[in-house]
Amino acid sequence: MPREVLARTLLESLVGQQILTIAGRPNTVLSVVGDDVVVATGRAPGGQPVPIEWVQTGLERLLEEREVEVSVASLGHRSSFVGAALLTLPDAIADPATPPRIRLVDPPTAYKLDQAGHINAWWRDDSRQHFWLEITDRDDIGVDLHCPQRDSAGKRSPGFSLIWWVDVGDIVFHYNLNQQAIISWSRPAGHVTEAPTTWRPHRSATRRRLKTARPQPGWWLDLDGPFPLDQPLTIAQLTERDDDIHQILKQLEGRHRGSLYFPFFWWGGWQLRPMQTYLNKLPAELVDCLPQLAAAATLAQSPVLQTSAPRTPPGLGAVYRQAQVSASPSGRQPFTVNPALVERGLQGHADTQNELDE
Repeated sequence: MPREVLARTLLESLVGQQILTIAGRPNTVLSVVGDDVVVATGRAPGGQPVPIEWVQTGLERLLEEREVEVSVASLGHRSSFVGAALLTLPDAIADPATPPRIRLVDPPTAYKLDQAGHINAWWRDDSRQHFWLEITDRDDIGVDLHCPQRDSAGKRSPGFSLIWWVDVGDIVFHYNLNQQAIISWSRPAGHVTEAPTTWRPHRSATRRRLKTARPQPGWWLDLDGPFPLDQPLTIAQLTERDDDIHQILKQLEGRHRGSLYFPFFWWGGWQLRPMQTYLNKLPAELVDCLPQLAAAATLAQSPVLQTSAPRTPPGLGAVYRQAQVSASPSGRQPFTVNPALVERGLQGHADTQNELDE
């Protein structure tokens, strides 16, 4: 096929349409004339020519590499428009990192991004970064990960959406708020599914406002475990490594832009505390410097450890196994759940929450 045919066909299909750049700015394709496409913007409402060749180059790179950076260095001086045109392709999604990128993804990944929203996956190109920290007061900690799909205001929250980025082969450590310690670890045993959950936020002000846990759409991820640490890693012991933890955070901030989803913060600027968010990214550098976690990470890779630890009796961890995430590119979220299992699961969570609140 001659060069520019693909880009020309795409651009001709967009004539008369308004398309958006990654930054959300509107561009309108007015016409395709000769070797140019005429594009109207807020600064040039009458339209300016953009070489079709620039769009063709970006298109070829995206189709070949499955990902392209949206910048002047990568796509030329009209990179914003070229990116907007590429985003009209099926299965093309925007990654508003720094610099932003456009990626081609499969339908399940497109569904994940539609549901979970943007996550700054700073660890994506570093194979060492496969650790997570669940922070919770659940009494069945380590059986699974589960959380609401939205926060109490109905918005996406990284503390919940991060569950979609936990992969088989990762390690999830568990911080027990009741014991104020990291007490165990688990391994993901599948992929995210959907089913109702009963939830009450940890944030004190939100807890006082909501008062009781409430059923709502949830995300679930089965775990293999939990496996207890040889000795719990208490917040007091973590505080003894305060300088090391702070230095690791500074180094990560120097290497990566955007949110790190770091699992600890300094209340009042000096007192180390776990984040109030449910799920957090645990940097490999932090695991390496904490002997209890490093030992668990080594054990997790051992061929000796092949079977799961004893599980909590059935009930709390059963409901989501009937849930099915649709792989349809429509972005909808149809799923099927056995009603009897849903009812059992909701009642079990409600009973557990009542015990915690007493």
